[in-house]
Amino acid sequence: YELHETNPSLSSRALFESGMRVGREILATSANTIYLAFIGGSMTLVFWFFNLHYHFGHLINAKLFVQELITIVLGGIAIAICIPITAAITAWLIHNHHRLPISFNSRT
Repeated sequence: YELHETNPSLSSRALFESGMRVGREILATSANTIYLAFIGGSMTLVFWFFNLHYHFGHLINAKLFVQELITIVLGGIAIAICIPITAAITAWLIHNHHRLPISFNSRT
């Protein structure tokens, strides 16, 4: 929205591309944060598996381990999907704000 305020003549495509550039920066920090948070939360599980002397093959086939791994992967995918969706919706809303019942310019 700030880019549109600075240059109102930008097309929806230009706003989308700008949103994607900003989104890539957000993706990098968000993905690192979510991966480190899940890995930190899973450390007790990994220590528990090693304390019970699980072999690598057993570890990979353990339901708890796979569940945590899938949660980490799906969290990263969800973050990656949100960025283009948000950029597209925002670009559309900015260019079609006259169709909406509220105004972007109304500040309270």
